[in-house]
Amino acid sequence: TPGLVFTVLRVPDGNNQEQTIFVKDMTTRKEIRDGFRVFTNPEIHVNDHPPISDEGANSPVQTYTESRMQIVGDEHRANSGAWSTDGANTYEVTALVPESLEQNGISGKLYAIALAASNTPTDSPLTIHCSSKTLTKILLRGIKTPEDLGWINTPNSKSIRLAVATLRSRTGRVDIRSTGEPSSIAKATELAAQTAQTLQNTPAMDVTNKYTQQGAKLTHMTQALLYRGILEQKNKPARRWTSINLDRIRFAIREITGTPPTDEDIWKSIKHKDFSKKVRAFLWKATHNAYKVGEYWQNKGDKAHWGECMKCGLVESLEHILTECENTPAGTIWKLAEELWNRKTKGRISWPKPDFGTQLGCGLATFKSDRNETLRGTSRFYHIIMSESTHLIWKIRCEWKIGRDENEDDVVPPEAVEARWWNALNKRLKMECLQTNKNRYGKKALNSQMVVNTWTGILQDEENLEDDWFMKPNGVLVGRGGKRPPGRNR
Repeated sequence: TPGLVFTVLRVPDGNNQEQTIFVKDMTTRKEIRDGFRVFTNPEIHVNDHPPISDEGANSPVQTYTESRMQIVGDEHRANSGAWSTDGANTYEVTALVPESLEQNGISGKLYAIALAASNTPTDSPLTIHCSSKTLTKILLRGIKTPEDLGWINTPNSKSIRLAVATLRSRTGRVDIRSTGEPSSIAKATELAAQTAQTLQNTPAMDVTNKYTQQGAKLTHMTQALLYRGILEQKNKPARRWTSINLDRIRFAIREITGTPPTDEDIWKSIKHKDFSKKVRAFLWKATHNAYKVGEYWQNKGDKAHWGECMKCGLVESLEHILTECENTPAGTIWKLAEELWNRKTKGRISWPKPDFGTQLGCGLATFKSDRNETLRGTSRFYHIIMSESTHLIWKIRCEWKIGRDENEDDVVPPEAVEARWWNALNKRLKMECLQTNKNRYGKKALNSQMVVNTWTGILQDEENLEDDWFMKPNGVLVGRGGKRPPGRNR
């Protein structure tokens, strides 16, 4: 149950004004009302007076931190590395970020800072070099507000709190600087990139509750924040199918890019601006297995047969619908998509197999040239063709399943499927051309060169189009290749 507690307030002395100095003070207000907080644990006592002595008995320590994402078993984990020196001694530490913390690049860097702060002499002045300017700004100037709000709705809040608490627990002064030169953190990078062998040796740091304020200031609460805070207090039940689908996306994208995405990357990709709103909603529901297909009907009594595919005799899962079923247009559409992809890339980039994980995670796919340069136009075209094709298969299936009562004699013929697929792409092409109009869309207008790079190589009669064809989209179509028209017009 969220509690209410009154905390002793501490006023900063104003001595630490340099931009790079980490301020250890835990409160910044004089008013008594700011001492009342909600969402607290009465069993935990907060140390309201962290050590702030700037005089160290040892030599100043320079620390370089970095993180890398790694696969450990079937999990995607962040690995942190910190390399420190005081001129005479060096301190090296590398460890996997504990499972209780967030698993991404930022949390890895935060954990590396916590490792450095706890594995060097605590009374020495410490200068931390971090490769992330954003993270440096958060630690130097962005702690007060989220701490006042009880870290409600704050990304990477657990990792930030741990890093802040560890820094506050030191007696020596702490400086944090953004280091842009990769060479200056090369040794820390090497530590972070080591094969993860420290799963059992992750250092335990239990300082969060001692040196970070509990709960949120009551004076800063709104109804929305209180509601969000109550939700965050509850344990979220694990969603089995969501976890399964996230792993399938992760391994499918690793086959394309060589790097497995984090859960955060996957959810962010579903909101990709290359997708239409309907596609975003479809991908989100599909990842959560929210559609009433397949196993959903198995325990529905006399409706259990609704979860079986009449044609194939298999469970009609979403994966079956999008990739396998003979009663859906999947085979026709994926053949068309592969042919158009080969025309776009001139056969230089193999067509990734459109399995279920690839379809759901297509927004994460990127392709590179022989010179290791990202092909932004090609990657964007892949996002479009995969998402539009996947969604069209689903729409046609629903039309047949619901609108035509699964009539096997009324299945959409391949010719009609092909016509609808070309129409969907041409509709998307025309919409993108219209959205390049800066007078109409202002800052939201699409970059015209990006649109050109996306569609170049597959347009009909492309060699005769004007350079600014995107300004006159009427008559500009996606070409259907080398097929000759039937009849007397051949």
